[in-house]
Amino acid sequence: MPQEETKSGKDKQLAHYLTVGKLRELIARLSDDAPVFLERLEDSYFEPGKGWTENSAFKDMENDGYLSQFVQAYWALVFKGDDAVYLTPHY
Repeated sequence: MPQEETKSGKDKQLAHYLTVGKLRELIARLSDDAPVFLERLEDSYFEPGKGWTENSAFKDMENDGYLSQFVQAYWALVFKGDDAVYLTPHY
């Protein structure tokens, strides 16, 4: 039985998100100094009823007294002929 089928709830949903392995495979041809772009999100996307749910991949992290909230990357894109990677979050 594939591992994904044994997962349930949030773990099964997160199985579709970007992983380090998938990212390495995608960016293998890019140079080490290739830029990384992150899709900009409007604050309104995080309001209840706007698409983000309790199953969204959020993680709160504290660093030197500053609290930040992160959203797990859903996919990465590398466009043909472009030397950059584009990350997008998803709910």
